[in-house]
Amino acid sequence: MATGNSWCGAAALVTVLALSEVAAPGAARAGDNLLQPEFSDGATFTAAADGALPDAPDLDSIPFFSTPDHAAYFRIDTGFGALAAGDALTANGRFNPTLSGPVIAGVGIGYKFGFLLRGDVTAEYRSRARVRTPDGIHAHLSGANVMANVYADIGTWYGVTPYIGAGAGIGWDRFSRHDAFGSGGTRSGFVWALMGGFAVEVTPSVTIDVGYRYLDAGTRRAPGLALKESGSHDLRIGLRWRFGATADAASLP
Repeated sequence: MATGNSWCGAAALVTVLALSEVAAPGAARAGDNLLQPEFSDGATFTAAADGALPDAPDLDSIPFFSTPDHAAYFRIDTGFGALAAGDALTANGRFNPTLSGPVIAGVGIGYKFGFLLRGDVTAEYRSRARVRTPDGIHAHLSGANVMANVYADIGTWYGVTPYIGAGAGIGWDRFSRHDAFGSGGTRSGFVWALMGGFAVEVTPSVTIDVGYRYLDAGTRRAPGLALKESGSHDLRIGLRWRFGATADAASLP
């Protein structure tokens, strides 16, 4: 009986050793995969004895960070504005004025400094708008301005580039009353603006620009009338023609 048990034990030991020999190569391969993960290009990373790390990605191979897009451009814009003012001061007191908006037309020339920054100088005409106060004053306000502007283009997605910007310059206003006080005159002063919008690339050299701008002109005065904290909420649409580009705008997924 003891001899039979010995033979059974020996057979079991041989079976266990055979099974472990068959399983060992697969286990080793699984362990190798844990130490050597595969990447999409078929390369593997091995914890080598020298401790080398994979190279950092080459930014030049990513379209958004490739050769900067330096180019001059010409722009034309049109739109309309909605006048805003804190108060209207007249000889009869302080009132909330009734205001209409002007039509806007402008031109400019600028330069794009890579994918992020651009700047331009613009000249703009603003058509006549009406100003009325509850005590019976009727006036007209028109003018023009010349401004230097800077913008930050916040990336490009499928040909659409949102942006924010700011500008400052000089404005000329003709603020005239149509009553016994006479026609008023033309005055100049400091103006500033904050803006935002988006640009849509139609061709490599033509872009449609749609944007909102708040234009602040401070206090405007006519004989016997002053508009405090005056400004305008402007909606504009325009075209930009780019020339001398060194690279096309890149699109992010």
